[in-house]
Amino acid sequence: MLSKFKLLTKFKKDSSKQFDLSYIKKQLNDGLFNVMLESFDQKQADTTNSKFTEKDINKIIESYARKNMMLAAAASIIPGPFGVLSAVPELLLNL
Repeated sequence: MLSKFKLLTKFKKDSSKQFDLSYIKKQLNDGLFNVMLESFDQKQADTTNSKFTEKDINKIIESYARKNMMLAAAASIIPGPFGVLSAVPELLLNL
């Protein structure tokens, strides 16, 4: 990983300038993106990176969505009935 960052910080000299900043910017941009993409692909290919199944993940998401909906409804009750009406779009989105 460190060797990749060393490669990214190498620069090309331009005769009119001390550093070619556009070249350095392009190298850093391309290099960092490639490192992130490689890391993502590596994590995606690794089957041992999670002990949860897809069904477990869906259950976790559903439970937190329900909790969020209840908290939003409870927070909207405090201002009164008009507060609940103002929170209807948020509640529908969570539902």
